[in-house]
Amino acid sequence: DTGGGLQPAAENIDALDFVYLDGDRNVTSDPVAVRSIEITMIARTGKSDPDYTDTQSYVNQRGTVILAAQNDNFRRKVLSVKVKCRNLGLG
Repeated sequence: DTGGGLQPAAENIDALDFVYLDGDRNVTSDPVAVRSIEITMIARTGKSDPDYTDTQSYVNQRGTVILAAQNDNFRRKVLSVKVKCRNLGLG
């Protein structure tokens, strides 16, 4: 895009969740203590399926609901990863 407009990085993402962990794998809100990050994403199909109803609530790796049941006709997939931040805490 040469017009300088923003473009989406992904489409059909219903939820994106980050959980920051310290060196003992405890949840932390202290940026200095972060050693890893659990990332969970909920993606859905681009088209609805009239023969399907999604009544599921979706949770992150900690079991916290990040997307309540939508009760619609879209199929969804949970994608999760844990990222170790190697360069944090070296100072």
